[in-house]
Amino acid sequence: MHHLVITASASSSSGDASSSSSSSSSISVALAVLASNDHRPSFLPSDRYAFSVPRGVRRKALIGRVEAEDGDGGRNGVVR
Repeated sequence: MHHLVITASASSSSGDASSSSSSSSSISVALAVLASNDHRPSFLPSDRYAFSVPRGVRRKALIGRVEAEDGDGGRNGVVR
């Protein structure tokens, strides 16, 4: 079982450092690997990703991509 924490944060500033504000929200995600195999999937290039979302982005827009690989052969090596 892989455990991921996804954090979204927003900040706003009027140009004056004393009047800036920020907010954030986090959610924990458990990722179950269903195939029984020899190698665990590993996330590329590392276990930490950061994505920025511009203000006004449309709903359901792709904001980032996470990649993983698995050293097993055949169907057990496919990561989607």
